[in-house]
Amino acid sequence: MKKFKLGIDIGTTRVKAMVVDSENKIVSFAAEEIKLHARDDFVEQDPEEIWGSVVKVIRKAISKEYIKKGLSGLSLSTQGGTLILIDREGNNLRPAISWMDTRAIKENENLIKEHGAEYFYRITGWVPYKTCLPLSQLIWIYKNEPEVFRNIHKCHFVDSYIIYRLTGKEFMDYTNAAITMLFNIQNKMWDEELLKLARIKAEQLPALIPSGRRIDIVKEDIARILDIPSPVFVYSGGHDQYCSALGAFVNKPGDVLLSTGTAWVILAITNQPIFSPKFEFSPGPHVIEGLWGALASVPYGGASYDWFLKNILLNKLTYKEIEELVNQAKGEMPVFRPFFSKGNKSASFSKLKLSHNAGHFLKAIMEGIALEVRRKLSSMKKSGIKIKNLKIVGGCARSSLWLEVISQVLALPFSIPPTLETASLGASLLVEEG
Repeated sequence: MKKFKLGIDIGTTRVKAMVVDSENKIVSFAAEEIKLHARDDFVEQDPEEIWGSVVKVIRKAISKEYIKKGLSGLSLSTQGGTLILIDREGNNLRPAISWMDTRAIKENENLIKEHGAEYFYRITGWVPYKTCLPLSQLIWIYKNEPEVFRNIHKCHFVDSYIIYRLTGKEFMDYTNAAITMLFNIQNKMWDEELLKLARIKAEQLPALIPSGRRIDIVKEDIARILDIPSPVFVYSGGHDQYCSALGAFVNKPGDVLLSTGTAWVILAITNQPIFSPKFEFSPGPHVIEGLWGALASVPYGGASYDWFLKNILLNKLTYKEIEELVNQAKGEMPVFRPFFSKGNKSASFSKLKLSHNAGHFLKAIMEGIALEVRRKLSSMKKSGIKIKNLKIVGGCARSSLWLEVISQVLALPFSIPPTLETASLGASLLVEEG
């Protein structure tokens, strides 16, 4: 009987599932939306909605009877840094706090003031002022939701939470642990000093294992819900960017992945952890043992472009009309600085002229984002990271207009993988042959 593997990519706003055969050829694909609940600095998700989307997408992807019968295992590619808290009965204590949430800015400032950025960066690969990850989120909960904090039995994250729902076991892979700011990336253990700052114990966190390890079979009651025959084994997965790198075959030093979504993410592969003197990228373990990555982002890369289309152009233009506008934009261009470019929290335009039109602004946004990518790549090079082969995935890989701008600005050869759904493909590659 033919065997199949299932890779599930749980992103910030979508869940995708891909079934591949023993030759890693794509057999089926499905997707479901996940809601973000945002207000002010709060960005949250409902863990039950995440789980519900996972259930739906699995059922869709394996709907053919021959796939169900031949399904041998599954693995996960997941968003990192989203905190899910459960009590002793396994109930959710509150909505999940997204990695996009910035409520803990003051907690970040206090951590930097008391310990310095270098302290956190050398242990975790991250610094508190760049983003509000679970370390500062837990401190915020301790101060502002003491009843919730007292009832924390387990601190879960998207990967460990879904593994828990599937198997009843509590495990987390190294690549996802590295996005929590609670994990020592050098010794691959929860860091006791950081746990003290968060006022939690190692027993309240998932057990740590490398990617691609067999955990257990899907529980019988869950297998019935998913409509799959037992046994189907669950394997430890990876952070979505590292799984995407695996699926794009970005797997040796000198290889670089450029992922172009809501945020643009650069992942350069190294054979050891490399640190930035100015904290401009985050080192972390790869899903492939023995390899490392350096992760940098343009946080609202794609979002900036989409914002202009939606709020300024009111989505009234076709793609062809947009392309014509951009191609007709001549002369001196406006300058666009993306969000968080060189530390600026706000995006901005400068060098504006009365002759500028929508095409000029769109091209300026595209060039500004590409220039920020170039700056980050330059920073990586200065730190000793080799930049040889670039692969582009995500929305921009489908756009000849974007690819032309990227090519001009980066002046670096690049290629597009055969499939752009590299994260779910990467997750499926972490499943052992059945």
